[in-house]
Amino acid sequence: MCFLVLLFIGIFSSLTLFHCLSLDIAISIDGFYGPVMVSRYGLSGYICSHRFDNFDASIVCKTRGFQRGYAVNVYKDLRNSIVLGNLSCNGADKIESCTYTKFNEDHGCSNTDTVAGVICSNSDLSFKLEGQSSTTGIPKIEAGSNTLYLDDTYFDESAVNLFCLNAGFAGGSKLSQSRSLSSVHHIVTNIRCSSIAPTITHCDGNWDPRKSKSIPIYEISCFHQGN
Repeated sequence: MCFLVLLFIGIFSSLTLFHCLSLDIAISIDGFYGPVMVSRYGLSGYICSHRFDNFDASIVCKTRGFQRGYAVNVYKDLRNSIVLGNLSCNGADKIESCTYTKFNEDHGCSNTDTVAGVICSNSDLSFKLEGQSSTTGIPKIEAGSNTLYLDDTYFDESAVNLFCLNAGFAGGSKLSQSRSLSSVHHIVTNIRCSSIAPTITHCDGNWDPRKSKSIPIYEISCFHQGN
């Protein structure tokens, strides 16, 4: 059963063919993150985010020349539906070895608000603050040579603490001052975290360059243990 997979980010790249499964990834100028879209027999849509993990994201990203991939939950574009579920690349070394729920079978997540997305990188993700000091600034994720700035409008105390923990601190707080970034930056908007998210990348959000926009981002102050 062959299908076409697209990392729906912006400008289409050339078609890459495999034995049975063909993969085409639409890339923006930086082309390193976005929701994954699939198409088969004229039917196109998203992959369910349920059970989609870093193993699956890594296989998708490796087909584009990146060494690593990280799964993110992207808010669904209502113009497209979920057409593929239960993608599993655990133990696979190439995309055509992954298993999945067929298009005409129940994928079990028609009511979800998020779809599978990826951040591709050639190194581990780094969680950092950009500001006047190493402990205060706007939150960002460095994916190799690429940077994602995080809209923290909806960050509550637990989300701020989560980001600071990911950045190597003990905790933190959101400050009242904000800073606007140019629209040329990659800004992930509308991030909302559950209390059980282990990292910020597990929070739902517009991890989609088509929805990046210039908005004020609040600064965060992180602290070390004992401060």
